Amino acid sequence: MIFIAFELLFFGFLLAADLVSKHFVMPFLATLKNGEYVAIKDVLTFHYSLNDGASLGIFSGKISLLLGITIVSMVILLGVLIFLHLKKVHKTPKGRFLLCSLIMILSGGIANLYDRIAFDGFVRDFIQYTFLEKIFGSSLFTCNVADIWVSVGVVALLIYVLFLYKEKKPETPIEPDDDYNDAVNEALDMMDNK
Repeated sequence: MIFIAFELLFFGFLLAADLVSKHFVMPFLATLKNGEYVAIKDVLTFHYSLNDGASLGIFSGKISLLLGITIVSMVILLGVLIFLHLKKVHKTPKGRFLLCSLIMILSGGIANLYDRIAFDGFVRDFIQYTFLEKIFGSSLFTCNVADIWVSVGVVALLIYVLFLYKEKKPETPIEPDDDYNDAVNEALDMMDNK
């Protein structure tokens, strides 16, 4: 029960961190020239951006599709979390790691879903990784705190799948060898003959 309370607090903290950051940063950026604030030159810039697509601008303008995909994904993810709790995976450290990674993905997805519903299909983005733009020559690397939660959650999930998950092998009964069977059969025959 304690871990479930922790999960709810963790989820609430992650969701609040995204929504509060957007609430304060976006109006500030809207007042600046070009909607930009350079935090660390050539590394990190805060840039006012409304994104009507998904990561890297895919599905841009397809608001209904993005809403549908996000809602279905979040419902499935919530179902997986409930199933894992019923299987009591939270009893082990590996299971808690898995649950935390899924909660990060869920909180980020729900935060961006809130934006899509509240802002006519747009997600508020403001974190611009300037160093990535210099490396790849593209300005597609603008995100928000929710996107960071989703990314970290996916990486943690991959770590779980690749390094922590061990499938339990079904126990197979030990088959007695033929010599043992022959000895048992011989003993039974001797008993029958007496």
